[in-house]
Amino acid sequence: MAQAPSFGARGLQRVVALPEASGQSFKIGDFLTLEDGTGRVKQGLSANSNIGASSSGTTANRIVGRAMQNATQTTGKMIDVMIAEPMTEFLLPVYHGTPSSAIPSTGQIGSGYELRYASGSPNFFAVDVSASTNRKVKVTDMYIPDHTGWDPTVPGFPTADSTTQYGQVWCVFIDEQTALTGATLV
Repeated sequence: MAQAPSFGARGLQRVVALPEASGQSFKIGDFLTLEDGTGRVKQGLSANSNIGASSSGTTANRIVGRAMQNATQTTGKMIDVMIAEPMTEFLLPVYHGTPSSAIPSTGQIGSGYELRYASGSPNFFAVDVSASTNRKVKVTDMYIPDHTGWDPTVPGFPTADSTTQYGQVWCVFIDEQTALTGATLV
């Protein structure tokens, strides 16, 4: 299986129109942050990088949510964003610098990892299970179709690790790493 973007979401899915920052080229499905001092949304990462540490007292590197439409490249134009809040889970592929280690594991559930903007066609966001210094997301569940250790005849939680390289996992954003919760700027 090749790496690919994922657009799944479940739980609370609140979409809010927010103004776009200057010079943006983000695509639907990209995760956005706030441009400090303006309240406009942006996707300021280059491919093959992880979102850095959040600064105390600012919105720098705090996740707003997922773009629900492509950038318009018009400063201040309102665009739809699915807000990253505690009751919203996002389906994301697993990334690791060593491809053979990019495997979803039941041991990842409850753990926090960095959010990576991985290169591909197109570029996409993923859970970097090899990086936990600037944790943005917490793995909450396995994605059953990618999880070959799951037996659909037995109810409950999967107990065996997946064998699907670049498989997907369900994640929530860590509350302290988000810019908007309940429509309040943090």
